[in-house]
Amino acid sequence: MRSAALGAGAAVLAAGLAAGCGGDGDAPGGSGGPTPTATAPADPAAALEARAVPAGLADGVRLGRADAPLVIEMYADFGCPHCLEFTVNVEPRLVEEYVVTGKAALVYRFLPLRDLTAGPAIAAWCAAQQNRFWEYHNLLFAAQARAANGGRPSLGESFIYDGLRAMAERAGLDMAAWEACIGTSAPVDAIVADMTEASKLGINGTPTFVIDGTVYQNPGTWAEWQKVLAQAGR
Repeated sequence: MRSAALGAGAAVLAAGLAAGCGGDGDAPGGSGGPTPTATAPADPAAALEARAVPAGLADGVRLGRADAPLVIEMYADFGCPHCLEFTVNVEPRLVEEYVVTGKAALVYRFLPLRDLTAGPAIAAWCAAQQNRFWEYHNLLFAAQARAANGGRPSLGESFIYDGLRAMAERAGLDMAAWEACIGTSAPVDAIVADMTEASKLGINGTPTFVIDGTVYQNPGTWAEWQKVLAQAGR
């Protein structure tokens, strides 16, 4: 069964987990959801589900032109509240002002922190093989946002095989190809490679960003992001 294959892959990843979300030990889907800002949507889950991926800019886990002068790698976890806060409050503006304009490319790096989020990482990597990663990424964070505010299904229900499969269907994936992918070792190998690189860089919390080779802790607000981007020389 594909559910058993997903569980086996997740168990392999779980054996190597040692990081923390933002370094503070928050549980996945911690209460309250993302910290509200002046520009934050009233319903983060609905906003994420409705978010469109810029046409022609998705290439696997990369979003942005191949010749973008600035590359922003984000080490993240689909169950991390701080990653959700970035995805809701900062990522749209980063995409609009830097990615769509060709100034930067955004690359997702997998750093699942707990048993619960190893399966979603595998499922999302397989979505990336069909160039539907960003649609799937939005749905995974929407599930966290909904669960964080007491909605159903719970994060535990969303992040098991049946929930992940339902999101794959909603993201428009070729289901036969997606199910075949999660039954192989390829996603585990790729995610372990990201985790290994994170360890080499001294990254022990999410989200953490690598901009042109320099590691930055989560800048937080958009104003702080602008300072970081200026420091990066852009």
